[in-house]
Amino acid sequence: MNFSNVAGVMQMAYQYQNRTQKTSVNGNSFTNSLQEASGANVSKVDAYTEQLRAKYGNVMITNVGKDQNSMDNLGMGTAGTSNVVIAPNILEQMANEPEKAAYYEEKIQYYFDSLPRYAAELSAMGHEIHSSGIVVHPDGTVTHYISGDLKPEEKAKIDAQIKAEQEEKAKRKKQYQERSQEAAEERAKLEKIQYQKQLTEQIQNGQKYDGTINFHIVGPTHVETVVLLSQRKADDYVDVELELDELDITSAETKATYKEIQEYVLKEHGLKVSNLYISQVKRKCGIEVGENYNLPKIEDSRQPQCPEEKEKAIRDALEHFGMV
Repeated sequence: MNFSNVAGVMQMAYQYQNRTQKTSVNGNSFTNSLQEASGANVSKVDAYTEQLRAKYGNVMITNVGKDQNSMDNLGMGTAGTSNVVIAPNILEQMANEPEKAAYYEEKIQYYFDSLPRYAAELSAMGHEIHSSGIVVHPDGTVTHYISGDLKPEEKAKIDAQIKAEQEEKAKRKKQYQERSQEAAEERAKLEKIQYQKQLTEQIQNGQKYDGTINFHIVGPTHVETVVLLSQRKADDYVDVELELDELDITSAETKATYKEIQEYVLKEHGLKVSNLYISQVKRKCGIEVGENYNLPKIEDSRQPQCPEEKEKAIRDALEHFGMV
């Protein structure tokens, strides 16, 4: 993480503009050093560079731009806090002009003196320094750069918080699923009682069973009973026991309810289709619709057949829902 552009640490990454500054310097000491280097057949620039490295540590002579990308690359390519980068043209001036040398060395020293403050400010925000340094650009301006990241203990706190939030979310989801399952089971019980009650009332009111019972499975918790009734004498009756628990729901039937198929056909083809037509087309497509569904008990049972136009529309709906 590079902090050279973060508002909260502007004091740690700032740029000096080139300006003149009168600084007292021991000219004799500086000149003597260069004269000794000349006597040893070493260039002033090389000798001065070695002098800087002995004083500050990792001194690099190269041009670095002031743009964000250049500073980010520098931060990722260095380690530690003793990094000093000087542009070659500025080094040339420092090697030949004592006043320039004193001016920039004062800037470099200021960076090193500021390191404890930088580290303390970052630490207060939960970060630590990975890499930092000072850059003297070709135009003479100076930039301090700092690259760092969260402390390990801060990372651990954040990871623990994220984990706790995920666990709480999973717990709420499980509770919701359990409540939904309980509600679905309760609805299924109520629907079963209601259908049995309706069938009993119809038979008691004189509508007698002629031998055909069709079962329409709408969904995992919804059972629809289709009974073909006719009027007979009161003495002619048939006792019917419905064991709805024995009805099986095929895997294909659970993909789309009859209502969803009817809505799709009406929307896409403008046709209204009955549950009976849907069950007939399902059988033609090889889809199981329950053991007792759409099988008349007597051969001459009157049962309408699905027209060709509606059969095509129903087949389209079955393909749409991935049932065929």
